Amino acid sequence: MIVADKECSEIQIVTKDNELIASITDEDVIEKDGYKVVCVPTEN
Repeated sequence: MIVADKECSEIQIVTKDNELIASITDEDVIEKDGYKVVCVPTEN
């Protein structure tokens, strides 16, 4: 996936203690219980 003009294989959302909150890839979106990831589609 391309984010900010850079190729990325994964986006990780972590706390300041490096606890994984969410992982986003081209294949999966995984979030920790109690959190929600919302994907906003582009409008054409």
